Amino acid sequence: MTRPEFVLASGSASRARLCARAGLTFRQVSADVEECHIDGAPIETVESNARLKLDWAQAREPHATLVAADTVVAFSGEVVGKPETLDEAREGFRRFSGKSHRVLTCLGFSKQGQAGVFHTVESSVTFRELDEQAIDAYFALVNPLDKAGGYDIDQSSDLIVASYDGSYSNIVGLPMDLLIGLLDDAF
Repeated sequence: MTRPEFVLASGSASRARLCARAGLTFRQVSADVEECHIDGAPIETVESNARLKLDWAQAREPHATLVAADTVVAFSGEVVGKPETLDEAREGFRRFSGKSHRVLTCLGFSKQGQAGVFHTVESSVTFRELDEQAIDAYFALVNPLDKAGGYDIDQSSDLIVASYDGSYSNIVGLPMDLLIGLLDDAF
């Protein structure tokens, strides 16, 4: 089955990499929106941000098939977004050390001018016990500043991740089974 081209309203290199690996045809545009961060409400945060991104894309390309997404890490009742500094990323890794957290992604989808639909997917990640040397080794290989929770499970995760449960691609930033199902159902 040939799937139609869609617009990926996300500047995420990880999301683009997932779509390219799946052989999907897409154009990537970075949604210029001010993302929200709702303390203690990870589902509401990702859903609000995915909606903002899809609305932004619909206003610019109303007749295109559009995909937007937002991902956050939820840990100890808090929403953990992208760290702004290396110190903030390091502190996050210390907190994650030996513990599990949730990764939530809301995917927004709109087919050629139709109303958007939104689906939220949840996965779980358990970190290894990390000392400062392990954190330094990971940061030497992966820039933690442009990723929810400060890490990319697709890059050197064997250094920090003990296990995960749920959709791997969701942890990367885009639940591909869901996206492919939406594309197949829409056409």
